Amino acid sequence: MGHGEFLTEEEYFQFTLNKEIYRYLEECRQSLGLEKNEMNILDWGCGRGLSVAWLRERGYNAFGVEIDPIAIHHGKAMLESHGHDVPKIISPINDDCIVNYPGNFFHFVFSTQVFEHVENMDLVAAEIYRITKPGGYGLHVFPSHHHIIEAHLSMPFVHWLPKNNIRKSAIFLFTLWGIRPYWGEDLKDKNFIDKAITYYEYSINLTHYRDFPTICSIFQKMGLSAKSVSINHPVFTNNKLITSLLQISHIRSIIDWAVNNFKTVELFTIKPKNE
Repeated sequence: MGHGEFLTEEEYFQFTLNKEIYRYLEECRQSLGLEKNEMNILDWGCGRGLSVAWLRERGYNAFGVEIDPIAIHHGKAMLESHGHDVPKIISPINDDCIVNYPGNFFHFVFSTQVFEHVENMDLVAAEIYRITKPGGYGLHVFPSHHHIIEAHLSMPFVHWLPKNNIRKSAIFLFTLWGIRPYWGEDLKDKNFIDKAITYYEYSINLTHYRDFPTICSIFQKMGLSAKSVSINHPVFTNNKLITSLLQISHIRSIIDWAVNNFKTVELFTIKPKNE
């Protein structure tokens, strides 16, 4: 719900791009032999545009697309005050998931905390395929479908439940117990019932969790190679014990399965060069 508030100067200067996205972005740039200003980058679901501004200020040819026009509006004044031409670098995603960029344009497409909100993943995957250059890459970071704490409501297990009165009852109980998100001014003067209803409607209308094999197969169906690279995160590779365990194939498979089901998924995609 942070996108529902105007971007502040403090947020602007405190922002840092997700370290894993930046690491893969740089690895991909180097593999493509590009200078920073030659690399076309897209943040799919850029919100108020912080990542786009951050990348541009470091020399990249970065753009963003966002489905919520209010989020774009709430970042516009701050970005423009720092010299960014928002209409040229951030544009809306149409209802059919089409974006206003030519095919085969982007060397790297990324998203953060977006795929759990996508209702029609087939349309999104098809459009990401269309706009990615042959040989281009993508990295998409999102919470796994069985992450213990639902990433947006801060409530345990609620996204495991069916979208009916069972989930609604659980959200009401957690709200009553004070286990809930704090969405700034949006719900400041609401009573707990109104808050719980807001959380429930958000959950059923704006979250669409899928298991990793399903998301992976959708991207593969659209023509992109797709695999999880979560297990390559430094939290694993920098730990000597875990690194040694990962050398054992069946243990590696178990850890990989657990990460993709209960932690954070990092989906890495490549568009074949012969496309």
